[in-house]
Amino acid sequence: MFNGAARQLQGLFSRRVRTGLWLLLVLALAPLAVPAAPPEGAGKGAAEVAAQLQKLRAEYREEVTKNGFDTDRAKELRDEIARLEKLVPTELGGGGTGTSSGSGSTSGADKPDPSKGVFVDGITTVAGRDKLGDAGNPCGAYAVATILQSFGHDVNLKEIFDEIVPIKFGTSPHDIKRYLQRAGHSVTDRNNGSLDDIARAVDRDERIMMLVNVGGGGDLEKLHWASVKGYRINDKGEREWQFEDTYWGGSKWLSEAEVAKCWDKPALGEIAGFNNYYMSVSKDPPGAWERINTALYGLNGRTSVEVLTSGLRDVTRGWEDLTGGGRTVGERIGGFFTMVGGGFTKVIGGVVGAIPTLAGNALQSAGDSMMGWGAKKWNEGGFFNKVAGAGATVLGAITKGVGWVLTGVGAVISGIAGAIGDAASAIGDALGDAWDTVSGWF
Repeated sequence: MFNGAARQLQGLFSRRVRTGLWLLLVLALAPLAVPAAPPEGAGKGAAEVAAQLQKLRAEYREEVTKNGFDTDRAKELRDEIARLEKLVPTELGGGGTGTSSGSGSTSGADKPDPSKGVFVDGITTVAGRDKLGDAGNPCGAYAVATILQSFGHDVNLKEIFDEIVPIKFGTSPHDIKRYLQRAGHSVTDRNNGSLDDIARAVDRDERIMMLVNVGGGGDLEKLHWASVKGYRINDKGEREWQFEDTYWGGSKWLSEAEVAKCWDKPALGEIAGFNNYYMSVSKDPPGAWERINTALYGLNGRTSVEVLTSGLRDVTRGWEDLTGGGRTVGERIGGFFTMVGGGFTKVIGGVVGAIPTLAGNALQSAGDSMMGWGAKKWNEGGFFNKVAGAGATVLGAITKGVGWVLTGVGAVISGIAGAIGDAASAIGDALGDAWDTVSGWF
């Protein structure tokens, strides 16, 4: 138990340290760079590698089901699977050799060949969309409903919508994670993923939610949550994707390029901290450390944005309970605490924390660009190119380090404000329930 918690704690705080150490290592070894040797196992036959991949994928599925994604063994298996996939390109583009595990599309041209498609079990249409009327931004609630329904829950889309979607605002990752955890499911969110990662997750029958921008840019009004339904390989050997959502409708097939475009930096480019972001939802319950991490809003480059959007949700929901008709005195008490103690605290903390966070994210992005340019100049050869490349790499590393510090400061400020705001809302709900209970005695 304590070893598992220690590994999770190490994973949370060591990523930044490893990034810094890696940058220093690159600088130290850059002059010694030599062409890479062929990968181990490159001489193996395709059939042998494919058989080994199938065995490793089965072992990985069993490992993550029993012990989670972040064990040492799970990481070893991921690395080995990724290495072998580079040796022999499969018709699934790194996605594995699974067969259809659920209902596919409808009919006609959209109906996939099961031998070339993989689908997540139980991801299908959720009833009740019509009961939302013309309410905006139902995509987050709908994506949550599709996942819970696939696990066998009797879902009510309107209840989910009323719980997690604030008026005129989208659904924050934090509110989605918290709702799914309360429903008894562990949630792992990841940034900077790849479509190969998503394909492997589908192969393992994982439930995946992706944050995309259906406008293909940084327009916040076009942000969209979608549950991954599956993928197939078309006649040209290209991978296509299908989603169960409120925009594409559950039957449309999207090309790899279309998905990649709308998934890349969907919100405000680099500075918001979201890039190729997705959530993996497990049927297993969340652990204590996961709940603590969620309570602190992850303490990462996305924390400020999540706290701010969650605060806007609390302000609107609290105002509804405070001023709406048909509310009890206890509900109005809870609404006041939710709006003032929860919403205002989180909005202020999110804005204050966003200032260093957004600046830090921008600096980290700029540092990456400098180091990329520096590596390019170094590889071009020649004295002046190497001097320029080395200088750009050092400057980029310093810039990225400063950005990391600023992002961390902003995350801590916002994370603490978010935790305080959630506690205030919970206290208000408890006081309101107590008032209604006591008043009912008289």
